[in-house]
Amino acid sequence: MAQTPKRAIAVKRRRKRKTGPAVYVMIVALFLALLIFFYWLAAQYYTGRFPNKTTINGVDVSNMTESNAVAALNRQVQEYTLTIAERDGVTEVIRARDIDLAYDDTGDVFRLLEQYSPALWVTYYFTEDALTASEDTTYNQTKAEQEIADLDCFSPLYVTKVQDASLQKNDDGFYIQAEEQGTELDEEKTTQLLLNALTTHQTEVDLDAEGCYLTPTVYQDDETLNENLEIINGWLKAEITYDFEDGRLEVADNTVIKDWIVQQEDGTYAIDYDLVFDWVKTTLAYQYDTFGLTHVVTTHSGETLTLTGGDYGWCIDRPTTTEALHGGRGGGSGGHAGTRLPLHRPGAGSGRHRRHLRGGQHRRPDHVVLQGL
Repeated sequence: MAQTPKRAIAVKRRRKRKTGPAVYVMIVALFLALLIFFYWLAAQYYTGRFPNKTTINGVDVSNMTESNAVAALNRQVQEYTLTIAERDGVTEVIRARDIDLAYDDTGDVFRLLEQYSPALWVTYYFTEDALTASEDTTYNQTKAEQEIADLDCFSPLYVTKVQDASLQKNDDGFYIQAEEQGTELDEEKTTQLLLNALTTHQTEVDLDAEGCYLTPTVYQDDETLNENLEIINGWLKAEITYDFEDGRLEVADNTVIKDWIVQQEDGTYAIDYDLVFDWVKTTLAYQYDTFGLTHVVTTHSGETLTLTGGDYGWCIDRPTTTEALHGGRGGGSGGHAGTRLPLHRPGAGSGRHRRHLRGGQHRRPDHVVLQGL
């Protein structure tokens, strides 16, 4: 029997109401399946990877595998530089690439990774982890030592030698030259300090603060140095004038005496006998000695005669004059002033002689001893 239109519509409505819940169930089931599937995919992705928002030693290793994390830590090491602060505001730098510096993975990265479960990746997504691993590094020891040796602070071109305070001579006499700190380094100590700094990842080293520079052993306030200067100044106060009684004068003052003063092997100062003798010889004797030389004389009659040889004339007594000036190791002239007549040596074993000419004839020489001190 054929259904009426109204009945057919009612049947369709009843069928529709019966199939509605099943569709919803299917949709929910499909959504859950997809969710589980994507969760599983994410878990697979995070297997062997660090979770999101994870750092190791300050380096972001989010979503990285172990090898990628090690590479990231190594890149951080490659940015390392050691700045060396030197005197006079000078700085030098040693870079990681100069010494083949690299991160030394001792297995810490793997152990840190193992603490994470891939199935719990979603719980890590909303937290931040700041992890710490070993910061061990390796570098090429030979390259590091060579890099240090090549620093300008070791180069003779740039190093100022350390100098002790000392007595120096100028035109007026002696003075104390102050010590010079210089920029000379204790090479062994400095090298070891810099190698340790590289090993411990220090970023700056102050060589002066670390006591790496050599220091003077004698300073300008040194007691012995000042005592020596006082002694020398006493010698330089002397002023000895030699009067040759004809208007000719020779003076031994500070400008002369300063050149006689020498430093001995034991560090003390003395007036050098040989230098005094040389002055007596060249300044006095060579200029004023006439003994044994050719003499041109005029007789009473006005005749001019040339006399050669003979045991007459002036002759400075060099050893005695030197002794008078030197006065022993300390310098006998120190602090004294006065005028002296030159000391003359007896000539030819018969004292000093002079010859008188009368009428062009030689008389017997009279014995004359020349005056000395």
